[in-house]
Amino acid sequence: EQAKRHPPAPPDRGDSISWALRGNLPRTIEPMLSAPAAEPFDSPSHIYEVIWDGVRAMIFIERREVRVQDRYGRDITTRYPELQAMTSNVNGSGVVLDGMIVCLDDAGKPDFPLLHRRLSVPDDHDSALLAKEAPITFQAFDILFRSGISVMDEPLRRRKNLLRQVARMPGTLAVPDFVEREGVAFFEATRQHGLEGIIAKDRDGRYSPGKRNRTWLTMKVFQKTEFV
Repeated sequence: EQAKRHPPAPPDRGDSISWALRGNLPRTIEPMLSAPAAEPFDSPSHIYEVIWDGVRAMIFIERREVRVQDRYGRDITTRYPELQAMTSNVNGSGVVLDGMIVCLDDAGKPDFPLLHRRLSVPDDHDSALLAKEAPITFQAFDILFRSGISVMDEPLRRRKNLLRQVARMPGTLAVPDFVEREGVAFFEATRQHGLEGIIAKDRDGRYSPGKRNRTWLTMKVFQKTEFV
């Protein structure tokens, strides 16, 4: 009877991912990290994605508000005011997306020097001005929460399906395509198009926040030239 009158206090909602109930997202989530691979490979159990040259970020969408976190857990919401429009690019609330903030050139390739202008602005006013001159998009490659419920223990193939269901496009939000099985050919295609490289992801892999996991393997393109 005394326990009913004085129930134990719940843990701090912002400090624990497991405490996040429907509509109550954690304050921060450490991004999952990849390990390097020695060389490109083909595999029926992996999917292959482009490595985007940009800023790794988590997008928290809750109660019609958008919060942006960088890979170090810092709040960078005011730096990218156009991401507030993502409330109309996402079905529902209580959503957390993992991806990259990028500026694209006229050919649709990541333009990091252009994005760097967004990183160096001193205040919110300048951020709003640069949003028109150097617009960004968020390339979402994973979903961690849907309707306030963690889906990080779901296999990647299911998370990819959930991501497609949640995202409305076109807009500030983009969900990039991926390639199945043929990693070697995809790597060569990225080299020919001057992209940074590819990442191979285990189709059945879970999301491990804050850990460097070999279920994600990066293969980067290194341009070579001869000189004297």
